[in-house]
Amino acid sequence: CLYMYADRQKVRHKIIADSLLRLAIFRQRMGILGLSINHSQKVRVRVVLARIWMRPAAVALELWNKVVMDVIYATQRALADKSPMIARFLKRVMVDAFYVWHTAVEEALRHRRIIKSIRTRVVYGAAIAALQNW
Repeated sequence: CLYMYADRQKVRHKIIADSLLRLAIFRQRMGILGLSINHSQKVRVRVVLARIWMRPAAVALELWNKVVMDVIYATQRALADKSPMIARFLKRVMVDAFYVWHTAVEEALRHRRIIKSIRTRVVYGAAIAALQNW
């Protein structure tokens, strides 16, 4: 894992060095031509370089978050195995989510039944009116 990280770091540093070299060459060309780089281009280049530089920190934070969450889940599983009451407490969030989903499904079914009954009344109402006029 460390070797892969070191390889990625080498690649990133090479990309950054190449980008800075290209930027320097671009600045020279613009200076030779008598043109100047406008502010938005400078900001855009600065943002891209900042993202390239900050990527290792973001990867490290994601990895750290994954490790912490794995430890939390392992601790919860170990506690749940020891006591049924703790298992119920830890599963409460899942049960609450299931209850919310269940109530949403029941309400959607109720709405469908209401719409179906209204549609049936409209269809049969038209048929009854047609028969009365006939």
